[in-house]
Amino acid sequence: MSFRIGSVNLLSPHTDLLKNHTPPQADRIPFIASKISATEMDGLVVCEAESEENLADLALLTGMDIQVLKAQEDAEELIAILTKPAHQPSETEIFQLGGDSRRFGVSATLGQLIVVGVHYPWGPTDSSERTEISERLIDRTDSFEEVVIAGDFNSLPQQKARRIFAGAQFSAATDFLTRRESGFPSAYRRGQAPAPFGYMIPKIQLDDIYVRGFEHQEVTAHVVQSDHPMLSSNLVNTDQLLYT
Repeated sequence: MSFRIGSVNLLSPHTDLLKNHTPPQADRIPFIASKISATEMDGLVVCEAESEENLADLALLTGMDIQVLKAQEDAEELIAILTKPAHQPSETEIFQLGGDSRRFGVSATLGQLIVVGVHYPWGPTDSSERTEISERLIDRTDSFEEVVIAGDFNSLPQQKARRIFAGAQFSAATDFLTRRESGFPSAYRRGQAPAPFGYMIPKIQLDDIYVRGFEHQEVTAHVVQSDHPMLSSNLVNTDQLLYT
């Protein structure tokens, strides 16, 4: 099978600089939805939705169904998984990312495939917790041969929280992109820190799509009126590749 999956962070501004630099999320939803529709995604992990109404508008404009959603307890934002109507889950789940974490992940089981949506804690002192979360996710999905773990990992690809996915036979979408393609869009870097420091923030890759049992094909990054580019990847089943 092939399955096009996406990951989009809608940006819920958490600093005054970002708030002053960013139009209201509801106003940005139509443009973001147009980019999603253009990629013809089968499934989508959404981070930082500010309301269920915004999620509903995104689903309506993209022809998708909201399969599972959860409000984060440490921020006024939601995480969700959307799919096209042809891909209805047999099971959905909401779970705590870590033992004491106030952040939640979501998952949807689609046949033999499990899609997991995550938004890791972002604090500079949360490095060990991010690594622990990755370890828990690997254990959680161990019984599945086809796995997608996507969202905002709030860490760099070379940091342990993300490097350990490779050791568990996961492949990263960002391995197929340049830093220029998948880093913070320059228009929003100024909102991350006061000038001139906002111009000095490097192109960093916080979002990703990790897969096992699939090969990435046609990986793309799109600037979508957010500080994070939207990622998408066409996933082709590994067994299918062996016989083509």
